[in-house]
Amino acid sequence: MLIESPRRQSAEENSRWRRCGFAVRGARVHLEPRAAAMGACPRRGAWLRSVGFLGALALLALPQASGDCTTLPAFPHAHPEENYDADKTFVVGTIVHYKCDTGYLKLPGKSDTIVCQGVKWSEIPQFCDRSCNAPNRNASMQLNAIFISENYFPINSTVSFLCRPGYTLSKPGPLLSTCQDDGTWSPVSGSCKKKSSSAQEAFLKVFTKEFATFLEDTLFTFLKEAVRVSYTLIGDDVRRCELDGNRVVWSGAIPFCKINTCAPPTSIENGKHNGGNKDFFTYGEVVTYHCDSRGQHPLSLIGMPELF
Repeated sequence: MLIESPRRQSAEENSRWRRCGFAVRGARVHLEPRAAAMGACPRRGAWLRSVGFLGALALLALPQASGDCTTLPAFPHAHPEENYDADKTFVVGTIVHYKCDTGYLKLPGKSDTIVCQGVKWSEIPQFCDRSCNAPNRNASMQLNAIFISENYFPINSTVSFLCRPGYTLSKPGPLLSTCQDDGTWSPVSGSCKKKSSSAQEAFLKVFTKEFATFLEDTLFTFLKEAVRVSYTLIGDDVRRCELDGNRVVWSGAIPFCKINTCAPPTSIENGKHNGGNKDFFTYGEVVTYHCDSRGQHPLSLIGMPELF
């Protein structure tokens, strides 16, 4: 291919030159005979070899062929999914996908794909940034519903928590945590504690701590002893305050105490006791024995007349 001094070009030459995608103001370009006969545009490198130094400079100054994109644009914290040579060109419609660097996440709703549009790439905003992982689960609190479906938590973003059913705030105030610069969450600003059962709450509202201690040391101790000796406990001897759905209830069924009883005492020869008409006797009950009357020769009772 040769570049000559300016002169009028034929309509056929102009058409072929425009089809190749080049135009030099004030210069005429001839295709070499073989290329002209083929009606094709030679490769750019081949043209450079067929011209001298000045011609090469002129060709370097030519605009690029329509439909070619060159250097891929750079995006913060991202890189192309595939490796491309630095001097690679891309035809119109070529799609290139990017992915975020390690430690960065794709921003929701942002595109990570560009398309060759003529001689330039389509433009997209930044789509990768630092983020914290979803907050860890906590036994006493849960993430606020508005954050449960989120998977992107940018640096300095804040989430809120709610106490789980069966728990209440340890002290008034919001439960907040912030995504820190190192990608970790700050400690939650508050805490939750287990709710007390209604029976416990009622007891604490009525009695002072001192009176409750008094009951613990006296009345309760006595009742425990009375139950231990006079009654038999039927059912669970321990019940726990537990969570049942959204309620706090006592575990197990309500136990009851069955009074301890004795069978009728043994009968004695020539005597009887005063409980002869009873089938059973309760704890602490007393029976008294006495001898039968025998006229002029009464019998004497040997031993204790009473049984407990």
